[in-house]
Amino acid sequence: MSVKFSIASLKETAKSRPAGYMEEVLSKGSVVADQLVLDRRSYEALLDKYRPSGPGRELKKLLSTIGFNAAPGCKCNKRARYMDKMGCDWCEQNVDQIVGWLRDEHDRQKSVIPFVALAVQQLEKLAIRRARKKATRK
Repeated sequence: MSVKFSIASLKETAKSRPAGYMEEVLSKGSVVADQLVLDRRSYEALLDKYRPSGPGRELKKLLSTIGFNAAPGCKCNKRARYMDKMGCDWCEQNVDQIVGWLRDEHDRQKSVIPFVALAVQQLEKLAIRRARKKATRK
């Protein structure tokens, strides 16, 4: 699976990134017409390096390590960005709501794997701790 970006949006993003960002991103993909095409692995590596981490992103990473990834049409990516925007304190105060989001998505996808709310709560708390730790390292 690949990810595509317009070169114009990449140039706009580069304005708020460190020197060398544009060159590195371009070196990881291929330019087709006015778009940069990256494979998923390169895209994720660049995100890890350049995008500030937050509790939503950390939760997505944890879930992906156990085989749960955002499915087409789900609200996972949008909610992860919202969690990142709202921050660790908000997520900590709204763990039950976040667990509910994940339960709804689990049910919508009709997963054969049982949903264990306590395990999901612990993953969310771990994601918050990791996001806080990364924020203090900067």
